[in-house]
Amino acid sequence: IPLLERLGRMPLASAQGRPGGTAAPTFGAGWAADPWLSACLAFVEMKRSGSQDRALSNEDRIMMTIVERVDFLRGVEMFSLIRTEYLAKIAAVAKERALAAGEALFEQETPPEAIYFVLDGEIRATRDGEEAWVARRGQAVGALPILDRKPTPVSARAVGAVRVLFVDDEVFNDLMLDNPALPLGIVRYLAGEVRRRLEDVTG
Repeated sequence: IPLLERLGRMPLASAQGRPGGTAAPTFGAGWAADPWLSACLAFVEMKRSGSQDRALSNEDRIMMTIVERVDFLRGVEMFSLIRTEYLAKIAAVAKERALAAGEALFEQETPPEAIYFVLDGEIRATRDGEEAWVARRGQAVGALPILDRKPTPVSARAVGAVRVLFVDDEVFNDLMLDNPALPLGIVRYLAGEVRRRLEDVTG
């Protein structure tokens, strides 16, 4: 990710003002090769310099957004097998979308366009007009069609104001090919969802 590579060359603050005058740690080229660590370095440096209180450049804002997205993605169940630095790659290609109350995220029997993760609010899924499930913060929506390449079996609409993070279908498929732990994590997640719903039915 070119934007992150630039941050691998950023020095941390000097020893001035540090307890005992100890020098701040230095970071070499290894940071540039690790997107998540680069993002953390940029975040820490901006906090330390107080630049978050000044006007940030577009690149700085993007970097802080990536750090925040990775922190969110670490709590998504299907990503439990994914190394944190790889989550930075997902965060870098993800997009955000805001939905008004009642707005459709997608309709039943339409081709999959993306996989979605609820940032704020709730998404209600219905099948043939009947409620199927409700997704809340940290839960995925649209994972099954991404895997089986078939139309979405449900419609999904916002319950109140909602924000979602999403990755386009083709981009997510490229990510799955690049990291075998990703589809394995999705399969485990879906298996867990099936088990939970069976337990709900049986009581």
